[in-house]
Amino acid sequence: MLKLIKFLLARNSLLLFLGMEFIAFILILNNNLYLKYQTNDIKTEISGFYNSKINSFNKYTSLADDNLKLLEENAELHKKLLNQNHINYSKNIWDSLDVIPAFVLTNQYQMINNIVLLNKGSKDGIKPKMGVIGSKGIIGITLKVSPHYTAVLSILNRKNMISVSPKHSNQFGFLKWDGKEANILNITDLPFETLIRVNDTIVTAGNSNIFPKGIPVGKIINIKKSNDSKIYQIKIKTFEDFTGLDYAYILKNSLAKEYEQLKDSLDEF
Repeated sequence: MLKLIKFLLARNSLLLFLGMEFIAFILILNNNLYLKYQTNDIKTEISGFYNSKINSFNKYTSLADDNLKLLEENAELHKKLLNQNHINYSKNIWDSLDVIPAFVLTNQYQMINNIVLLNKGSKDGIKPKMGVIGSKGIIGITLKVSPHYTAVLSILNRKNMISVSPKHSNQFGFLKWDGKEANILNITDLPFETLIRVNDTIVTAGNSNIFPKGIPVGKIINIKKSNDSKIYQIKIKTFEDFTGLDYAYILKNSLAKEYEQLKDSLDEF
């Protein structure tokens, strides 16, 4: 026993070194395990974040696909209803009406002259001077067209004027915006003999190849006589909410070109 103690005392430096090495090894091992777990936590966090973004993107694209499908189905329904409704009109210049669906990219309604930008253009068959409607009523008229986009002259634009009439009457006036309140428009030049009242529905008059007759516009909210008492001054509230446009439908008349050519030729007389 005494020899063992002497042996250990004689080699205390070596033993101390070995002990320190052992402690260092244990510390390194524990530290590496900690780093390993910490790295795994970071990987898990990154993987979770990445997967959540992928799932969100997949849900977004799936929702976008569903919205596009629904938009196309609605366009086909609009087409069938419009073509069916206009068979009954003897004064009908619409032989076959096509409806092109589009998403609204930019929607102005707080300016004096507002524009709506759509994600469809000439490659989709769109041209200037085509009617544009929403799910509830008219929106405006195509103004400028590029290959992939279309600028629409909104009815909330003082440069726009569309002929409209009460749903139950053939008398017509002109739809105008005074630049004040979105969704509230005026009707001017409607003859005084027209029988109208508050809450009557106003529709397109169908006096051009831009809008067929009978597309909903809005409801009368106020009626006043003009100073000469020969025409009405009418305010309506639009069916379409211009503060939240998401979708639009462009109306394509297959006979529009022929109609315009004939109309232009009459200017010679």
